[in-house]
Amino acid sequence: MLRIPMRRFATGLILVIVAPPLHASDHTWTGAGGDGKVSTAANWSPAVAPTVGEAPPVNLIFPVGTPGTVNQDVAGLSVNGLSLDGAAYTLQGLTITMNGGVSVGATSTNVQHILQVPLALTGDLAVTVGSGSLSLEGAISGPFSITTAGTVFLRGDNSYTGTTTLSSGTLFLVSSRAAGIGPASVFVQAGSTLGIGGYLQDPANPKVIQVQPGASVSVSFANASLSNLTFPGPGSASVMLSHGNLSVGSFDGPGDVTLTVGTLGATTISGVGSFSGTLSDNGPITVNGSIPGGAIILSAGSFTELYGSGTTGALTLGYGGISPTGILSVNGNATFTCGFACAFSTHLDGTSPGAGYSRLAVTGNLDLGSGTNLDAQRTYSYTIGDTVDIMTATGSVSGTFVGLPDGSTVVANGQPFTINYLPHSVRLTAAPPVPVELLDFSAE
Repeated sequence: MLRIPMRRFATGLILVIVAPPLHASDHTWTGAGGDGKVSTAANWSPAVAPTVGEAPPVNLIFPVGTPGTVNQDVAGLSVNGLSLDGAAYTLQGLTITMNGGVSVGATSTNVQHILQVPLALTGDLAVTVGSGSLSLEGAISGPFSITTAGTVFLRGDNSYTGTTTLSSGTLFLVSSRAAGIGPASVFVQAGSTLGIGGYLQDPANPKVIQVQPGASVSVSFANASLSNLTFPGPGSASVMLSHGNLSVGSFDGPGDVTLTVGTLGATTISGVGSFSGTLSDNGPITVNGSIPGGAIILSAGSFTELYGSGTTGALTLGYGGISPTGILSVNGNATFTCGFACAFSTHLDGTSPGAGYSRLAVTGNLDLGSGTNLDAQRTYSYTIGDTVDIMTATGSVSGTFVGLPDGSTVVANGQPFTINYLPHSVRLTAAPPVPVELLDFSAE
């Protein structure tokens, strides 16, 4: 510390000026050297290239007006932060050790900056994008976490082990290890969107993706595979699919979910989950896993349909259809509220429930209402008198299918069946062929 005595006052006190500690200068890119290399002093202002061991680590600033490709050729370079602004920069080359954050300024509208350099973290990484977007394509490593704000793409084969938090904006997970390795969760905060088109999660590194109320998950023009989706609640989050399929292992949490599916989108739930909220769906969804505490509401949509052979909670069919692919179980009441455009599809391929024919098995009451059509498809030839219970209920059965009162005939691919609404099931019984009246056209 530098002490400079100025003058002695009558009190005997001495006024001392304390000089501030010396800091190495930040490095601002100009590109004036013309070779695009980090190691070239003429590419920087002041005309000093970043070097290994600068203390404290400096910031590399890539400002408006000097965009282009920058080659990071300084081995062992450690920096406090990177900032980019204006037209697009691409930073490629050797690993940078990161002690702070990466930021994009406010004048990069409609621009994507690209960091292809690997980043070795020595602390948590904050990524803040004020305009445009930032694509992180080099591998990110270290036992630390990442927080993003703005539009960010994680594309690298990353091995960082901390959490990934989307605080605002949109974060796209593109590679199978985009969110790093290990069990640390991905947190999607209210008002933000997690884009997972093309994110086929590495089975060796399952992630819990926690979607807060007011947040959303989006799948667009690609398939995505997730080990777990958790909705902490209270309140509703959303999952949006457009031209993409989403496969989820377990579905968990007490929060509500609105599933919005566009053309050529579909969702599959394959694992056992603790989901206990309400899933409102307007597109194709297959439940082959088990979410016995989660209610499902099928609402208006272009291709609303529930498939599968798993277990759901209480089920409401307000639009679309239900098509079990085995025994689809409902842990609660099943209520059909359709006024039109609804169907229940059953597949008659044998005499055993599940393997031979499909069934909706309800633990509770089954209310068919009066606006649902029955679609029976058959590949097996049944013997007259064979019975198949296409729906069962531990509680009561009420309502009928459209145009099919008790005792009427259903024809499935040419074979007739009699339909009966029993106290605890809806039954089809193979019936004799329907008599055909022969008309005599012979001459009198």
